[in-house]
Amino acid sequence: MPLNRLRKTQSAVSKELERDLSLSSLPSSLLFYGPRGSSRLTGALDLAYEVLSLSGREGLENPNGIVYLP
Repeated sequence: MPLNRLRKTQSAVSKELERDLSLSSLPSSLLFYGPRGSSRLTGALDLAYEVLSLSGREGLENPNGIVYLP
């Protein structure tokens, strides 16, 4: 189940992101904001992991940390 860690603290956000993932309709950019402890980093990392796993990639291929997705 995608976005498990985010679901624990931000269930509405995780549901919306999971819906977008299932429809392959993620926007070209996302901004994660909120106060400290609001799971911004967790959400961003969970989403990145899901996008990479859906595209068949296991990790970043670019040494500069830029992920190119088809």
